[in-house]
Order: sequence, then structure tokens, then C-alpha cells
Amino acid sequence: MVSFPAQPDAVPPIRRWADRLRHAARVMATELDSLRTDDARDRFIATFRDEFSHRRPIDEPLLRCVLARPVRAPSADMPIDERLWWCLASRDSFPPRALRAAAGALTPGFGREPVESWTERELRVMHAAINRAIIARDAALFDRVLGAADWLIDNVQADNATNRPWGVHAVIIRGVLGHTHAEHDASGMIHAAKAATGEADRLSQIILLDAARALDRWVA
Repeated sequence: MVSFPAQPDAVPPIRRWADRLRHAARVMATELDSLRTDDARDRFIATFRDEFSHRRPIDEPLLRCVLARPVRAPSADMPIDERLWWCLASRDSFPPRALRAAAGALTPGFGREPVESWTERELRVMHAAINRAIIARDAALFDRVLGAADWLIDNVQADNATNRPWGVHAVIIRGVLGHTHAEHDASGMIHAAKAATGEADRLSQIILLDAARALDRWVA
């Protein structure tokens, strides 16, 4: 599988997908664009809540990536998804053996943990890992993540397990590169994020915006 640069025939569909993700994220994209100063961005990060006034530990490193704000060093005691997102935000290398080396899922626990919580963690890790691969032009990591996307598409219905579109761009890339129903699954993930109200929630829009930017970066 050719990872970098993206093949010319992949560029138009990837750009169409990036536009689709940005459209789904347009409300939060406008809000983030209105943050003109570092102080405003830092206040947004510190006070961010979703529609239900919930805030998760993963929210802060995601927001710091999207808004390009300084970060603290990740802790080895963090769950793997949070730790990789802090590594991504701080531009630190992923810790050795952070991802399963064997083919299949990137994280352990499938079949032993509730499918909803396992899938959400796997997708968060997939999102961070494909971003890292694209930023670093790391072909081996890129191929490993797309292999995990293959496995996930063939074994788990991600849109039934979570309504957060983490890692949707890895699924999109896999579809553009030839998986027969990956793009259908990506559409399902976007639909699941919108299912409750017809629009993606605040956190999901930020996830989609970050995914769109990663797609743009891959084909730049």
C-alpha cells in the first residue's frame, strides 16, 4: 500500500470527504475561528463542556491539538488513549510498544471488555495514530493503522458501538484505497454522530474538524 505521497487518484475523493466533514463540523469550526487570541483559546479549553455539561479527560488534548496550544507532558499512568493524545498534542514520540504489534486491533481487550467502551478507546487510539503517521510521514505506522481499520470494519460495527466519530478519517482513507465498504461505514459513523438531533454534538464536531484537517494534510 502506497502511503506517501497520496496517489493522485486518491486526492479528489479525499478532498470531497474533507469538505463533508468540515460541513458537519461547521458550527464548532465557526466558534473556534472566533477565538482570536491565545487567552481566548486557553479559556475555551479550560471551560469546554458538551451539551450536557460533560467534560472527559480526552477533551483537553484534543482541543490543544485543534487549537495548537502548549501542553503538559503525558503521564505513563494515563490510559493509552489519553496518553497518545497528549503525546500527539505535545509532539512527543509515542511510547514504545504503545500499540499492539500483531495484525488486528491496535489495543487489547476486544471480547473481554464491553464492546462500547472498547470500541471508543480503539477509535480514539486509531485517530491519534493516523494523525501521527500523517504528520510524521511514517509509512509503517500508517499501514499498521489502516490494517487495524480493516480489522475494525470487518469485525465491529463502530457506528453501533459509539456515536463519536473518532478515527473516521482512517476508515475513509481505507475506503478510498480500496476497502469495498469502508466509505459506507464512514458515512454510518457520521450519521451516528448526528442521530440524536440531526447535527453532530459539540465534541463530535471538533473530532470531525480535526479529521478533516488530517485528510487535507495527507493529500497536501
